[in-house]
Amino acid sequence: MKRNYNGPLTLAQLKEASIKSFNNAIELLDDAEILFNSNRYARTLFLIRISQEEFGKFLIVNETIIKSIHEENIDWPKFWQRLSKHEEKTYKYSSVVKEFFNKNIASFADGNLNKAIPFWEYIKIACIYVDFHNESFRLPSEYISVELVAEAMESTKNIIGSFIDFDINDVIDAAKMNLTKI
Repeated sequence: MKRNYNGPLTLAQLKEASIKSFNNAIELLDDAEILFNSNRYARTLFLIRISQEEFGKFLIVNETIIKSIHEENIDWPKFWQRLSKHEEKTYKYSSVVKEFFNKNIASFADGNLNKAIPFWEYIKIACIYVDFHNESFRLPSEYISVELVAEAMESTKNIIGSFIDFDINDVIDAAKMNLTKI
């Protein structure tokens, strides 16, 4: 679906994007749990990854809200590009996970997110498509393990769930108060 707008947003529009991105991340995790309970592990992992990307979008939007309040120049084409690129949202999610939860989801790539993100993109796609591997075609369900998915589910629920009481209005009020103290 091609977006028909790529210009500036108002603070109200950014707040709406924040709230809806977060809610969508939660809904995707809820859907993933339904699939997990039905032993559909590959599709579960796909939805978990999409949920992480939506959470990354939520973080990018909130970062932009703070810039907007501080009247910093916002590069709107770059903002829209970041919202549409899977890698950007995954990078943002991974950075927050590393910084605030002391988890390095890029440990298999020597801690290098730039090396890990293409792998995570590959895994996401591998969760939904038949692929040729080791001289035969394989269903995603033939190599996505329940252990991997259970760990990803628990970790993602904990991370996103820790923001459940987050209120963007509190962030906006605090940012505005800091401006008046300067």
